[in-house]
Amino acid sequence: MILPWHNPLRVAENAAVLDMLSNGRLRLGFGRGLARREFETFQLSMDESRGRFDESATMIVEALKTGFMEGDGTYYKQPRTEIRPRPQHSFDGRIYAVASSEESVVSAAKLGAHIVMFADRPWELRLPAIERGRELHREFHGTEAPHVMLTEFMVCGTDLEQCEAEARQYQGKFVESNFYHYEFLGDHFKNVKGYDSYQQKAEIARVSGIEGAIEGFMKAASWGTPDKILRGLEERRALLGSFELNVSFRFGGTPFDIAERSLKLFAKEVLPVLKSW
Repeated sequence: MILPWHNPLRVAENAAVLDMLSNGRLRLGFGRGLARREFETFQLSMDESRGRFDESATMIVEALKTGFMEGDGTYYKQPRTEIRPRPQHSFDGRIYAVASSEESVVSAAKLGAHIVMFADRPWELRLPAIERGRELHREFHGTEAPHVMLTEFMVCGTDLEQCEAEARQYQGKFVESNFYHYEFLGDHFKNVKGYDSYQQKAEIARVSGIEGAIEGFMKAASWGTPDKILRGLEERRALLGSFELNVSFRFGGTPFDIAERSLKLFAKEVLPVLKSW
């Protein structure tokens, strides 16, 4: 849920319903939003996204813990209200927050949430933020941080050369669509409160261009044979420590037959090894 676009009471009640229907299996993820065009459509200011996120997320997590929501912040004035249905299961360990900026890492740590990061740049560049998140979690909660969730876009097959061509085509198209949708080649982030890290990313993107971004993406994301993918994930675990993995097999116009082939081969040959870890 991109929290600035939603009423926190509605998010909490929807989560309580879905968690009841799934018998306590819901993993609830939060983000604050990044696309200027989306904020404009919702008639909201991006300058308010951090404040809205932090207020709303705290209210939602507390409501799912206690069964009651209330708030008296800058953006949300919520009289004490009982959540219906009352949450039936603890959400401890089941809250996630996207954290691609330094501020978002701090927010996720305060919530005690799993940090969610995307495979969009070499993992060596992600390591400092991940370690910072773990350090902050220990500082705020006195416990070890929950595993980071790494979300990526995978091409899996038996022919390495073919997989590389497919990855370059479809992961590349996905990167291009991100550049367009989030306007990474624009300069508007420098004028938006709380998006400094994205301005830095935009400046790097202008220097490296789409091709450079695609190369960085392909270094981070998994593609190739099951053996190659497993070796890459082993190296990632050695670098970052244990992590949760969230995989998409269809993106950037990937044809259904390629996505299905990737998913089935991953499930057959990669997933059992990952589970053994």
